[in-house]
Amino acid sequence: MSHKTADKIAEVEVEIEKAREARESAQADYRSFLQAEDMAAVRGARDAMRRYDDQIEVLADRLDALRKGEHEQAQRQADQRLKQATKRAETAAEKERQAAAEVDAFREHMAVLLDKLKATSSESFQATAAMQRAADEAKREAPRVRTPISREADPKPLMHFAKHIAGQFDVQSSSVTNQNSRDRKAS
Repeated sequence: MSHKTADKIAEVEVEIEKAREARESAQADYRSFLQAEDMAAVRGARDAMRRYDDQIEVLADRLDALRKGEHEQAQRQADQRLKQATKRAETAAEKERQAAAEVDAFREHMAVLLDKLKATSSESFQATAAMQRAADEAKREAPRVRTPISREADPKPLMHFAKHIAGQFDVQSSSVTNQNSRDRKAS
């Protein structure tokens, strides 16, 4: 609510209270004049009561209009804040969708690499086993062959990142489930 509107509402409320007090005073005068059988004064008091009633009605209408305007202004402001918040949420969701798509593309690439690694690991294992058999047949000690994966690839950082990425997807999944549950309850 703006300060100006609040001041106007307070001002009109004071005017209504004054008009009600004046009307009550005119009504008290009306009763006393009626008991005194002063008909001219009775008519004057009755006219004053009507004027105050009219004044109270006009002021009440003005107060209603001010409050309605205040409510409409508050609603417009709330709608504007909602619009801005929705835009920020949609922008953030789009950025998240893009990041998720990148993660999904990386997952697909990792799946291809995993298949390739399984195939080459199997091939390497078979070749190493054949070398061991050949060394046994030749009655020689087999040379040590270290595979590149054991020499060059430390799985710990990959596992660390995979765990955190999976955690983010789990948080999103829970959030969607909770939102769907709230939507069903609201319906």
